[in-house]
Amino acid sequence: PVTATITPAPPLSFSSTSTTLCAGETSPLVTVSGFAAYNNFVWTPNTGISGSLAAGFTFTPPVTTTYSLVASQTSGGLCTSLITYTVNVNAEPPAISIVPSSANLCLGSVQPLNATLAAATPVVILSENFNGATNNWTTVNTSVGGTPAAASWTLRNSPYTPPGGWSTPISSNDASQYYFTDSYAQGFPSSNLTQTFLVSPVINLAGYSSVTLSFWQYLRYIPGNRARVESSIDGGVTWQTPPRLVQTVTQGTTSGFVNTIVNLNGLLGNSNVRLRFYFEATYDYCWAIDNISITGNLALEVTWSPATDLFFDAAATVPYIAGTPTATVYSRPSVTRTYTGTALGANGCFTNNTTLLTVFPSVIPGVLSSSQIMCSGFTPNNLVLTGSTGTIIRWEYANNATFSSGLTTIANTTTTLTSAAIGTFLGDRFYRVVFQNPSCPITYSNTVTISFYSTTWNGTTWSNGLPTSTTKAVFNGNFISTGNLQACDVEVLSGTVVFNANHTLTVQNDVRVLGGSLTFNNNASLLQINHLDNKGLPFSNTGNITYRRDTTQMYKFDYTYWSTPVSPQFLLNISPTSPSNLFFEFNAPTNSWQFVISPGTTIMIPGKGYICRAPINFPVGLPSIPGIHTANFIGVPNNGNYSLPISGVASQFNLLGNPYPSALSADAFLLDSDNAASIGGTLYFWTHNTPLNAAFQYTGSDYAIYNYLGGTGTAAATNTGLNNSIPNGKIASGQGFFAKGLTNGTASFKNSMRIPGDNNQFFRISSPSFNNDDVAEIEKHRYWLNISNTQGAFKQVLVGYIDSATMGLDRLFDGEMVDVGNAISLYTFVESTKLSIQGRPTPFTIEDMIPLGYKSTISSEFSISLYDFDGLFGQQDIYLEDRDLNIIHNLKTAPYTFTTNVGTFDNRFVIRYNDSRLGVDPVFNNNSVVIYKTNDNRFVINSGIFNMDEVKVFDIRGRMLLDLKDINATQTSFDGGLTNEVLLVQITTEEGLKVTKKVIR
Repeated sequence: PVTATITPAPPLSFSSTSTTLCAGETSPLVTVSGFAAYNNFVWTPNTGISGSLAAGFTFTPPVTTTYSLVASQTSGGLCTSLITYTVNVNAEPPAISIVPSSANLCLGSVQPLNATLAAATPVVILSENFNGATNNWTTVNTSVGGTPAAASWTLRNSPYTPPGGWSTPISSNDASQYYFTDSYAQGFPSSNLTQTFLVSPVINLAGYSSVTLSFWQYLRYIPGNRARVESSIDGGVTWQTPPRLVQTVTQGTTSGFVNTIVNLNGLLGNSNVRLRFYFEATYDYCWAIDNISITGNLALEVTWSPATDLFFDAAATVPYIAGTPTATVYSRPSVTRTYTGTALGANGCFTNNTTLLTVFPSVIPGVLSSSQIMCSGFTPNNLVLTGSTGTIIRWEYANNATFSSGLTTIANTTTTLTSAAIGTFLGDRFYRVVFQNPSCPITYSNTVTISFYSTTWNGTTWSNGLPTSTTKAVFNGNFISTGNLQACDVEVLSGTVVFNANHTLTVQNDVRVLGGSLTFNNNASLLQINHLDNKGLPFSNTGNITYRRDTTQMYKFDYTYWSTPVSPQFLLNISPTSPSNLFFEFNAPTNSWQFVISPGTTIMIPGKGYICRAPINFPVGLPSIPGIHTANFIGVPNNGNYSLPISGVASQFNLLGNPYPSALSADAFLLDSDNAASIGGTLYFWTHNTPLNAAFQYTGSDYAIYNYLGGTGTAAATNTGLNNSIPNGKIASGQGFFAKGLTNGTASFKNSMRIPGDNNQFFRISSPSFNNDDVAEIEKHRYWLNISNTQGAFKQVLVGYIDSATMGLDRLFDGEMVDVGNAISLYTFVESTKLSIQGRPTPFTIEDMIPLGYKSTISSEFSISLYDFDGLFGQQDIYLEDRDLNIIHNLKTAPYTFTTNVGTFDNRFVIRYNDSRLGVDPVFNNNSVVIYKTNDNRFVINSGIFNMDEVKVFDIRGRMLLDLKDINATQTSFDGGLTNEVLLVQITTEEGLKVTKKVIR
């Protein structure tokens, strides 16, 4: 006998026997122990495997798969070992879609999110085609009788012809290997019992909404057999037959397997399910099974993340709770967010998808720059939007604030609408900016208005109401002013347009005379505010106006100081009947007048002064009535800024003039920074007060003077027909004046110095400029002193206390006296400079004393009087001290009268503010007595305050020629005779005081 030695196979094992995955996942690493004892290895199946024996393996099968590893020896004991590893693959849910997949939202909007699944494609839960050498199905055979093993479920290859007289081979539907049980093969007798089971592996049907069994079969059936599919939900411990799984008739043919579909929904929710094909027969044919498939539709739950800004309801009031399954949620995102919807199968597998919600902030429309009421000829300012957020899609304008009329779109998406895009028009336009962020509603900025107004005079009425500073005035018919008028600009098309005396036409911009005529009568004004448009570009007047200027009363030999308000203006045209050789201009460097050689061709320079004599046909003098000459200035009205050279190396006087057809503020002119460095702070205005008699006892012509402290006049108010007004800061149109140069430079005239009205006193100056911040009222305390006699000699001086003044010479407050040969001059002093206007510093002190000098070209009796006062001098007394006579006199009580000889007297009088020397006895001396000769050849004796008792007249040899007794008066007279003889006059007062004075008869 042969003795066989059986060697046990060396141990072989996996580190684990199974795992459960979702489709597409990879198993954990599985290692193999004991493989070193073998040298040949075969995997079944051999797909979805990655790794090595040394490192271990991972598995990625598409469906549940049992992997078998057969290890064998090719030498030695030739042992073989089989180990298996089962990968249970749970199917993924169908693909999930989210509607919308993306969206643009306006901040605060609510967006519904709906999760939908792809068309329900059943997932494969179990699939077996029985084509492998092994599988994970098991067979159970409890047959009895005959040859039971022949009836067991056995794998057969197609085609297969069973034994025992079968004449037709059996082939499965795919002509592959299949399971076959053959009751006939168990053998005769017919009492043999075939009972065999084909059992599935465990099937997890939890998490599915429906399950279907599909298999291909050939069943040859004889009544009495039992062929059925049974199920177990406890892993095979107990079995039951689901409905409709009992086979009762023959199924298919030997070469035509049929597909049988069985609903397994009754098994849903169970995770330990087995199926078995149970065949029971008595020598009664067969049953063939192939290509078994169990498929199902997963039960799904959709959850959302993140939960931020998600809600269960469309009103977005009930917040979504993270992890709560729902197919629909509502988002009101505060920022751009990506949401993920996850479809989770009950088997733990999932699919997901995302949606992007892009959030655009709500529009902040910002602020659109202010409305504009535009003057015709001006360009609108750019409209600028500030502080906005959002997308500008356009601009719009319309004819009304509701944008319901004349709505027009502007293709502009920037924050600026340029003036060019706005253009010009008549009437009102309403502008706004239109915003729209994606998915947001249209939003509008605030509305602003741009207006161009116009009104036309047709000879009777205005078409659009009375013009204003923002309305263009168009004249298309005759017009005579009845008061002041304003306009943004003026256009004369036809008609005779006349502005009467003391009426002002105020125009913001330009004046265009395109037809008809525009005339300004004496004392009327044309005031233009601007000479540059709102873009800084100059504009020009067009066409001529006629500007009429009346002189004060004149005699033939009187001169008037002129300046032209229009251009071009020929000098001779001011006074065509004046002698052509009596037009002058002033040569400042030589301090002299010079003839204008050809006044008929000389064009007057704006800002320069000229003089000319009265018309040749005017009366010579008294007793004739003086005449008034009307000068016609015809040309384009001057407007804008003008500069004139100034000579000032030796403090020369320069003859200037108002270049505008409106009054000029002297204060603004003097305070201007350009002028402060080049001209003095005092202006001089010529007045032609006519001599009163043939003896020429005085010269009435003089300069009215003005500076920032105030002005002094040139004639007593009682002299009818003479210009007696005190300058108050207003330079009339056409007025020439002197100013002293401080250095070689320029005098500047600017539109900002112009003022309305106040154009009615030709030789005087104008009040502070409106809208001129440089001209401010400051505290002034002033008084005016007049010196005069009964024959009309006159001079005025101004003293004042003002902030910023000093005890020295101040440009703005101290006005130098100009001696033009008046019969009498009155002045104060700063050092050696004689002043007609003196400003002294504040605070005022009662101890202040001011020397007061005078110069007389005649011997006469004069009075010094207080003309006017303001400020603190409403309560403060003002005294005049006569140091020659030891008298202190309160000028508020009465004028002070005294007599004087010819000469300059700088030490006689002092102005003071207390009466501490009152009571001192007056002195009678040579200065107390004044003797002068009248034009009728009589001597007048004035003894001041002392009454005369006797006057004796002696010739040079001592002979008494006359003795006047018991005079009892301070004034007397006697006949001077006809001979040129020296006389001695002895005056005796009632107190016995004697003074002798020499005269020539």
